[in-house]
Amino acid sequence: MPRPLLIAKAGSTLPAVADQYGDFERWFVAAFERAGRAAEVVDLARDSCPADLDRFGGLLVTGSAASVTNVEPWMVPLSALLRKALDRDVAVLGVCFGHQMLAQALGGEVVKNAAGREIGTVAVEFTADGANDPLFADLPNPLEVQATHVDVVARLPAGARLLARNDYGIQAFAIGRARGVQFHPEITGEVARRYIEERRAVLESEGLDPRALLARVAPTPDALTVPLAAVQNGP
Repeated sequence: MPRPLLIAKAGSTLPAVADQYGDFERWFVAAFERAGRAAEVVDLARDSCPADLDRFGGLLVTGSAASVTNVEPWMVPLSALLRKALDRDVAVLGVCFGHQMLAQALGGEVVKNAAGREIGTVAVEFTADGANDPLFADLPNPLEVQATHVDVVARLPAGARLLARNDYGIQAFAIGRARGVQFHPEITGEVARRYIEERRAVLESEGLDPRALLARVAPTPDALTVPLAAVQNGP
């Protein structure tokens, strides 16, 4: 039987979203369970980050309202764990904040995006490497996904391969058995709509049009295959 996957919960979704749909880790656990993979969750806000991954077949780092540009104490052991995972050839998937944390931990650079917030349903386009990477095997190119973020990876770590991008910048990369995706493969169109509705005032203050963003939201079932693809070859 495959070893369980470790989900490092780096933060929570919006309270109204969590009340109705559950939190980040619930969406990932459900996806893995449907595929027959057990998962354990460590909440980095409350629990100590594991020092190693010996018991686990892979690591997933969730999104967060925190920013890697403002380092908090719990991020330090997480960075060390990501570096150890890369050294030991453990499968890793970083999602949104996790994608940024992975890049920074391995020597890349994360900044506030000069283009502003990206939110709602967006399209990402695969590079030649991305189109041939197992992460995106048999998926349409460009791929429709859900996003909500302000920070972006401005510079990839040495040795990383760019897998996907769009007008907002780097959307996916690979280094060893680690993968980072800026978008949220676990978020459905229904959840994306609730995000936009809950952030309507903030979006308007930033010069964005919530009505146009809501009109653009669509289901993105293909993106739901990404988390499993990132870890399915683990022990």
